[in-house]
Amino acid sequence: MKIKTDFFSKVYAALIVVMLLIFSLQNSFLIKFSDIYTLLGYVSIVLLALLIFIKKKSFNLFIKNKVVVIIFFLAVLQLIIVLFLKGLGQTDNIPYVRDIFLILTFIYLGFNEEDNYFKYLFYFTVFLSLSALSIIIFVAGGLTISEQYLSIPKNQIAPIFVQGIISGIFYLNGIQPQKAKRYITFISLAILVVTLLILRGRTAMLALALCSILYIFLYIKSRKNKLFVLIAIISSIIYFLPTIYKSFFLNYDINEKDSFTAGRTSVYDEALVIISKNPLTGKLFQSSDVSSQIHNYLLSIYFELGIFAIPLLIIYAIMMYQTYKMIKLRKISGLLLLVLFITSLSEYTFPYAPGSATFFAFFLYGINFKSLR
Repeated sequence: MKIKTDFFSKVYAALIVVMLLIFSLQNSFLIKFSDIYTLLGYVSIVLLALLIFIKKKSFNLFIKNKVVVIIFFLAVLQLIIVLFLKGLGQTDNIPYVRDIFLILTFIYLGFNEEDNYFKYLFYFTVFLSLSALSIIIFVAGGLTISEQYLSIPKNQIAPIFVQGIISGIFYLNGIQPQKAKRYITFISLAILVVTLLILRGRTAMLALALCSILYIFLYIKSRKNKLFVLIAIISSIIYFLPTIYKSFFLNYDINEKDSFTAGRTSVYDEALVIISKNPLTGKLFQSSDVSSQIHNYLLSIYFELGIFAIPLLIIYAIMMYQTYKMIKLRKISGLLLLVLFITSLSEYTFPYAPGSATFFAFFLYGINFKSLR
């Protein structure tokens, strides 16, 4: 029986690594090819189903967790509300609910997977660096920060690269890896940082800065190590300051709020005007709408559903609190989740989607579940 269990554990771990590879490929230059991107999505769905089947024995223990039960109940309640409103011809926001069930699946897949923790960190970092390298070569055309944004969804890709950087740092500091793996990880980190600057994902870079501060002051215990890392980071920032400034502000008027936020604030203003006139229902039961997509998760769901979005808002608050608890316990999942929630302030699909960019954060949160007991 033990041999059988060990076999399935190894198969499961191997499939998780394959899943990480697929999600990394979805955040590479291949994202420009919709057919390949879609095919990878179908493959990931098949893998998810297979992983759920292999892990079925852990399900009874998993659903005993109060956080899981509460989030599941709220998600079901939100689904009923959305279906009711859809029946009235008022909304079609099922993806918001679908994403909640998806992250519960990701959490479940990470549940009781502590044994392969560092293996996953290593492969995640390396796979993402290869994806980043493909963007440098095939999309950016070299180490150049262009005035025009690259022809790929940078705001979807940049946050996962930040997660890769954090994962690589945790891998190096968590164990004493073999010399070859250490060098590979250092090279991977360098590629990810450079690509992040080329992508010009400003929200993601701000998330990386905040996570770096938290890591130095909360995660590193030795005062000597704190000082060393702090000096290294400050020195790097000073040296690369012109490049960082160019990545943040090239082709933006920093004195013009709407220019600096790429037109987001004007759409926010439109949404807030409509909400102020209909504070309970947002845009429901009326013809008013905004001129463009609202790039803020909380504002977007309240604008779309009004008070009918309360279950989603509660889930958001619960996961924010879980993020805080993980950071307090010095768990990597706390920082990775924080990246997603910071990104949600400027992107409407985050913190739960796309799955290729959110899988690893919630998967590691599942691994860290036992720490909350």
